[in-house]
Amino acid sequence: DLVSANALVEHILSPAHFFSEVRRVLAKGGLLLLTTPNWELCFKTFYDDPTHVRPYPRKGLTTQLKAHGFDVLFLEPHYICKHRFFWKLPFRFNVPLWTRSMICVAMKF
Repeated sequence: DLVSANALVEHILSPAHFFSEVRRVLAKGGLLLLTTPNWELCFKTFYDDPTHVRPYPRKGLTTQLKAHGFDVLFLEPHYICKHRFFWKLPFRFNVPLWTRSMICVAMKF
């Protein structure tokens, strides 16, 4: 029903094989939850990690998923969990904090 891939897909040499295997093991209507670096925010440092093979910009990730039989339900920047201290600040200081990653939820159709 669910496959989770946290900061994994950017390290894979053969994304076609990965996505087809995920599709194979998921039931119809099953979900793929993945996170990957947000290329738009970290393009200067993406390859500082020598194990990064391929970046996934928003459009590229959507294209890959659709090509492998997934419907993208959600693809947005990933929030940092805030310490409770932030919730006590006046509203004007309580702004969202972004990480340099994206979170994606896709469904096998």
